[in-house]
Amino acid sequence: MKYIYLFLCYFLGFTFIYTGIQKYIHFDNFMNSLFNYSVIPKEFVYYISYPIIFMEIWLGLGMLFQKSRNYSLYGLILLLFIFTILIAYEYLSGNNFSCGCGLLFSNDKINLIHIMQNLFLIFIIIIIFFNNKRYVSQIS
Repeated sequence: MKYIYLFLCYFLGFTFIYTGIQKYIHFDNFMNSLFNYSVIPKEFVYYISYPIIFMEIWLGLGMLFQKSRNYSLYGLILLLFIFTILIAYEYLSGNNFSCGCGLLFSNDKINLIHIMQNLFLIFIIIIIFFNNKRYVSQIS
C-alpha cells in the first residue's frame, strides 16, 4: 500500500509539473484560453497567468517531497476546485473553447471528460491526504 501511496504522490506531482511546463511553453495559447473564460475579467488575465503556471510547477514539485506534501495537497485541491468550477460553468453555458489546461486524458476543448478528469485528480488528492500521516513514518 505504501508503494501505491508513493505512486499517487509522484503521479500527481509530475502531472502538475508537466501541465505547468506545457502552459509556459505554449504561453500564447494559455493566455488566449484564459481570455475565453467569461468569469475572468480580461484586464486580470495577464496578471494571473504567470502565478498559475508558477503555482502548478511549485506545487507539483512539492508533491515529490514528504516535508512539503501537505502544503502542496492544500494548494492543488484549491486550484483544481476553482478550475473545475470554472470549466463546469463554461461547459454548462455551452461554451466550447480550448481550456488551456494542458490536458492528459481528454482533448483540448472544454467537455464532460475534462470535468471528470479534474474530479479524478481531486479524488487522488483526497486519497493521499487521508493516507499521508499513515505513511510519513514508514517513508522517512
